[in-house]
Amino acid sequence: MSISGPIVIGSSGRLHSAVVLALAAYVSWVLLGTVAWVSHLGSQCPTLAPWLPGRGRPGASNPGTDGLLSFLTLNLPSALTFVLPHSLCKQRRLHSVLQDFGYETHDRLAYNVIAAVTLHYLLATMVPLQTPVVFEMPIPASIHLFLSGGFLFLAAFCFATDGQTAALLGVSKALGWRQKDTGDMDAITWLSKCVQKRGGDVALVLFTGVSIVPPQLTLGDALTRCVAALYLRWRSGSFRRFLHKVEESHLLGWAIRGLLLWASTSKISSAAGGTESTLRLLCDWRIFGALAIAMALRGGEKLFTS
Repeated sequence: MSISGPIVIGSSGRLHSAVVLALAAYVSWVLLGTVAWVSHLGSQCPTLAPWLPGRGRPGASNPGTDGLLSFLTLNLPSALTFVLPHSLCKQRRLHSVLQDFGYETHDRLAYNVIAAVTLHYLLATMVPLQTPVVFEMPIPASIHLFLSGGFLFLAAFCFATDGQTAALLGVSKALGWRQKDTGDMDAITWLSKCVQKRGGDVALVLFTGVSIVPPQLTLGDALTRCVAALYLRWRSGSFRRFLHKVEESHLLGWAIRGLLLWASTSKISSAAGGTESTLRLLCDWRIFGALAIAMALRGGEKLFTS
């Protein structure tokens, strides 16, 4: 890899490179840890929990609340701690600020670090909404753990070995490496794109459609995931463009999740002591809720693109 800027020789140059790489490693850890947190990997494999942001699951530091108002009130400060800096501290603004100190080439790295620190705080302090379970993964726990852990490892490998990841993290610009810029690409989209480039559409569907679905999903989990998904669609043009590019895989992922929900609803109803007919399952509120979320996300994709 060639160098575009001046070469810094000596211990100060090595220290600078070490700090830049350490910050990039932290950003990567939070990014991959968010995937683990979303899939509740800390609950599936408690041995891994101490090594993951937020111990790899919602509610690790707080058992939760059973009221919607208290759920919103308790989580609003940490949510704003992430959303406001992430939305207001644009890379170009950071460039102007850092330029006064001679570190304008670190603007992308600074943006990523700010996002990672605030997201880490959100994951660690998130108070879950303790509502009834609306979904249970209808496959053996060992298989689900293999999918969650295996595809997280695959995603980490694809992310780390892609030639443009250093540019996405801001390492290339900070260290003066000549490397093609990733533009306005966000880290979540880049992670999915890396999996799709290395593993193909099948790997993408299994990664985004199955492996990140937790063993149990409460109504509070569903609300949190829906808000996060809408925020990503609103904020990230690269995410919307990527969804358009992998339209068929995206819809297949939704179809698989729909089948899993159908099987889960049957399982939950049977456990409650009833034999549900197909018609009654169609009228189950969980099915209507899932359809409403799917329509909201699909509508968001179209609305934010226009």
